[in-house]
Amino acid sequence: MRLLLVEDEPSMCKALAKLLTRHAFIVDVVPDLSQARAAIQGFVYDAVLLDRTLPDGDGLQLIDFCNRIARPNRFIVLSALNRTPQRIEGLELGAYDYIVKPFEPDELIARIRVALRHPAGIARRRQRIGNVTYDEDTREFFIDDQPLLARRREHFLLEVLFTRAGRIVQRHDIEEALYGFDIQIESNSIESHISRLRQKLRQEGATLLVQTVRGLGYRLEAADGAAASERNGVAGAVRG
Repeated sequence: MRLLLVEDEPSMCKALAKLLTRHAFIVDVVPDLSQARAAIQGFVYDAVLLDRTLPDGDGLQLIDFCNRIARPNRFIVLSALNRTPQRIEGLELGAYDYIVKPFEPDELIARIRVALRHPAGIARRRQRIGNVTYDEDTREFFIDDQPLLARRREHFLLEVLFTRAGRIVQRHDIEEALYGFDIQIESNSIESHISRLRQKLRQEGATLLVQTVRGLGYRLEAADGAAASERNGVAGAVRG
């Protein structure tokens, strides 16, 4: 599961990132609303942990932003603003939960897991390329309507390539998708994941090609060059 932590206090960021990583979450950390908006537009998150007092505004503004671009999420507010009207405001604006600082680490993990068991409120959307379908609501892949089971890293890799089909995805974007923003990565690890993903797609009969674009990155295309998208049951062309 991938989480976005929007928090500007360095010691809190460090402690929370360590806690969440220990519980097998991939965590991206950003310090303000501007970078949070960019992260949400670039990646799919299972939940967003959101401080309210950020350098460029109230963190609750991010909930409205996500609703306006049709990317609602499970927002868990982590804030020292603890008065009852402030908590009610956060919940009424769309936060799934509101946790007052300071809090117990085990309680935070429990509340995240509860939130992840409930729908994020995202409208069901599907994207199809070749004979592979990606359900954006459940983040599952299907080949000819049969579930595609892959390792976690290969699944994330296919996700970042699939959602940018027809376009070159640079190595650093793939690294951020697989490992987060600040993790030291071995030089050949991306190539190893690409190789395993290609092998998996061949084994399962997927009509997808992962093309290497020398010196730039990778590009995913349908084997016959045709890509189609289905969103809310309406088919249309995917443009690169």
